[in-house]
Order: sequence, then C-alpha cells, then structure tokens
Amino acid sequence: METPEWLTVDADETVVWTDQPRGRAITSTLVSALVWSGLVLAFAYAFVEVFPGMLDRTEIAPSRFVWIAAWAVVAMWVLYVPVKYVSRARIRYALTDQNVYARTGLFSTAVSRVSVDDVRNTTIRRGLFGTLLEYGAVEVSAGAAGTDLKLVGLEAPGRFRRTFQEVREVDGEAIEKLSDVEADRKQVDDGSQSPDGADVQ
Repeated sequence: METPEWLTVDADETVVWTDQPRGRAITSTLVSALVWSGLVLAFAYAFVEVFPGMLDRTEIAPSRFVWIAAWAVVAMWVLYVPVKYVSRARIRYALTDQNVYARTGLFSTAVSRVSVDDVRNTTIRRGLFGTLLEYGAVEVSAGAAGTDLKLVGLEAPGRFRRTFQEVREVDGEAIEKLSDVEADRKQVDDGSQSPDGADVQ
C-alpha cells in the first residue's frame, strides 16, 4: 500500500491501512440542526403569536427581537453544518506496522500519532444513525502511555480493529503481505462506491 501524501513515515515503517470519514456520517449533525432550528422557530412563533398574553410585554423584548434572535440561532446552524462537513472531509487516518495516525484540521492541519505498542484498547462506537447508515467510530486508547485517538465516521470500523490486531501479531514479510491485501481491498471498496458523491472522497 502506498504512503499517503499527507503522511511522513520512517524508512522501516509500512502503511497497512488508510481511510477517512464517510459523507453520510454528517447525518446526525444535519438532523440535529433541523430539529433544533425547528424548535427555536416554533418557540418564537408560540411566544409572539399564539400566547401573546403570557408575559408582560413591557418587561420583555419586542416581538421583532424575538424573531431576530430565533433566526440568528437558525443561521448559526446553517453555517455550522457545511463547516462540519468540510472539516470532516479533510480528516485522514492511517495505520502502519508501528503507529496509528490521524490528520485533522480545517484551516491548518495537525497529525496525531499513537504507537501501536502503546495502545491498550480499541473500542467500536455506533450511535443510532451509525447503526442505521452503517458507519461507526473507533476509540484507540493508549491509557497513561500517550494520547488517545478517536477515528470517526468509518464505514467499516471492525475492519480497522481486525487489521490492528493482525499488525500486533505479525511482523516482517507478513506485514508486506497484509499491506498488499488491504490495498487491494481498498481499491475494490472505492470502485464499488456509488458515483453520486454520497461518500466524501
């Protein structure tokens, strides 16, 4: 498997797995934006139009300020969703025979690293939308030895954990074979994705 252009590895380090968050992983954020925006607008409408006598209008802001505040909240959600999408689209992950890497950042990027030998546990997390849309996250815990990583939006989180376990159990020539197998598998997966842009590439 070729080393991604964003990643710098040691001469004796072999990349065995790469991935990135999928576009559909932003669904939960989009649904949250729609729900909270709807609730804010419904509250504003009820406050101004349905129950105008609930409070003493001499002690509260005029109705136009209520609407301004409500639409300001909606505007923040409208801006937040695409920013979150672009931020997720820039994330990249890689696993080598020595380290787990995660590149994050929107305007500037940072690459975090956890040594394979330092990892104490890997945990797969799937929320409601992750279960329905088939994606999940992997929490890589290094305990007191170093920084923990969370690999979010993975289409096949179980594959990462299996590959990680194989990396810890094999070495040398077997690593090269594992890298080739994962490269072939990734090509098949990329070729089978729908061309409508449902996944972030």
